[in-house]
Amino acid sequence: MAVSSVVAIRGIVYALLLLWLLYQLARRPKNIPLRALLGLTACWVAAYPFEVASYAGSTVLFDDKLTEDFIENSIYMAGSFCLICFFLFTLYDLPGARRRLWIPTVPLVVAVAALAVLTMVTPADQRDAVAQLVAGDVTGKPHTSPPIGGWFNFIPNTYQLFTFACSLAVTWQYIREGTDKLLRQGMILAAVGLAALTFGTATFIIANLSKTTTVVTISGPILIAGIVAVFAGMIDLENAIPWGFAAALR
Repeated sequence: MAVSSVVAIRGIVYALLLLWLLYQLARRPKNIPLRALLGLTACWVAAYPFEVASYAGSTVLFDDKLTEDFIENSIYMAGSFCLICFFLFTLYDLPGARRRLWIPTVPLVVAVAALAVLTMVTPADQRDAVAQLVAGDVTGKPHTSPPIGGWFNFIPNTYQLFTFACSLAVTWQYIREGTDKLLRQGMILAAVGLAALTFGTATFIIANLSKTTTVVTISGPILIAGIVAVFAGMIDLENAIPWGFAAALR
């Protein structure tokens, strides 16, 4: 099965972003928010081959599609964790950001653990059908799957929705309370992208709950636009305040 143009474009975008961020981090190696950006992009790049393989109905490292779906989803959730870390370490001083790290960390651990358990307990005769569901919800292809299959999309999509919504809430708070026009400009751009990512991810959850893939077809372009807007806003913020604007909300 050929890779769709949307998936192919995302792969190119991920690779270009990773190269650019590696160059930026080489110039500012102690910049914690920049490290978080690099972590986010590195997770996207690492998960991409597994996503393409899932789309094509093949595997990359293991001869088990469901195990690779677990790896892909775990990496994408780790990337979402890096995203919210960017905003925490940009908007708060180091102690304040560290105090708030439990907010994305606890749900991440619970989500990965739950997926790991589901991966282990899924019977051998149902594993390929469940893996087909995971690929089907991404590509919009019809699918059938045992009831347990829905959790493999619902759990990671819900965690990513949580991180996007929390990041949006933090940026919106600064947009409302911040006084620096340049910083507000970057926050507004990031907020637009986060809103698109939140909406796009919500469509995946709706599709998962309603067992339909029709609504997912509109989310691909929205997710790409959201990624571009979020990165544009975050890069704008990093250029304005290279080390983050500590305690901006205090």
